[in-house]
Amino acid sequence: MKNIGLLLTAVLFWGSVSLAQALPEEGALRHLMLDQKDELFYDRGVIPANQSSSLCGPTSAANWLQLQAETFSKEELVDLIKETGEALRPHYIEINRGLLETDLVRFLKILDTKLNIKRDFVIKGRTNFNIEEVWSDKIQILMLNYTEIRPQNPPGRGGRFPPRRDIPFPDDMLNDRPPVRGNHFVLKVFADKEKGLIGVIDPESPTRYTWIQAGTENFVRPASREDFKEFAFGIPLRWTVLSLIEEK
Repeated sequence: MKNIGLLLTAVLFWGSVSLAQALPEEGALRHLMLDQKDELFYDRGVIPANQSSSLCGPTSAANWLQLQAETFSKEELVDLIKETGEALRPHYIEINRGLLETDLVRFLKILDTKLNIKRDFVIKGRTNFNIEEVWSDKIQILMLNYTEIRPQNPPGRGGRFPPRRDIPFPDDMLNDRPPVRGNHFVLKVFADKEKGLIGVIDPESPTRYTWIQAGTENFVRPASREDFKEFAFGIPLRWTVLSLIEEK
């Protein structure tokens, strides 16, 4: 299981292999891929009532599994996540409180044990991440760091008249709350170094392939207006690739 082209069975290619061709049609994603906010997580008690979802890591792990098989129902994937999370609880790891890369690797290993799958994983980055690692043809789980880009008041207008914007935050909160920031796992399924494009399945909007554009150093950004709208609710954020998890 060394690259994306080997993940789906009964697919033959003539000539050079196109990794994009080996992936499910985008229209099939809504039936295959799990959303980290799916009501099933609340129904099964994975996410307590009235709490938001921080299941981007486990959901990306389950969607990776689904790419390999395309045979799991969403109910089965949620149950697998729940059972794996329960196995981690004695180790003081709560899967809905956000995971580190090491926690997510432990999650993947327990998940594989339950399904009698043998895979070895490696973590790359966090201290000295090299964006070149992303251009591999392997499926990877990327950890992205994000920080909100705050709108600036136009010169000479002061703070009474905030600039026009489309982000869903009330005017009177802009200067009273800390900026939105954190980490987010996504499933990388395609990369084109020549174009600088990275295709991911975002657990926040897994019904489409989201395209992000690599910039200088480890910075990335949504590649189009539609990607910006879908990627993390379209809030202006500065994104950086911190690390990745892949098979050895």
